[in-house]
Amino acid sequence: MTAKDEAGVRACVDAWLAGWTFDPSDPWSLDRFTPILHKDAQVIDDYGHQLSILNGHKDYAGVWGPMVRQYMKQWAIRCEEETYQAWIGDRVACVSFVLRGGGEMANGEVHRLRQYCTFPMERIDGRWVILKEHITTDFAHST
Repeated sequence: MTAKDEAGVRACVDAWLAGWTFDPSDPWSLDRFTPILHKDAQVIDDYGHQLSILNGHKDYAGVWGPMVRQYMKQWAIRCEEETYQAWIGDRVACVSFVLRGGGEMANGEVHRLRQYCTFPMERIDGRWVILKEHITTDFAHST
């Protein structure tokens, strides 16, 4: 592991967080995730008290795109820095962290969110990409 690998892994996580930070002037787009999410990435999430499992960009865009457009107005998330951990090898890495944030829904409701995230990653052609998003919601701190 090198400092470059550490920086590349963290940059990928930061780009993912930035991808989920949007507002009407800067809307959500799958284009934000294309360079950092493996084309066949698997996503396991329980947001909204319902387990969802998505496979690849088509599922990601097909589920998250319409959901964001219909229900979410603006959203901002960040990593709780004290929870960030990274295990980095030559070709694979895994990060875990807690994210916190929330935003305004299309109906004007304000929601808050806290989730536990684990991202296995791989270095492909010199860049780090997320192979899997595994996200569990802390419902005691989320609405």
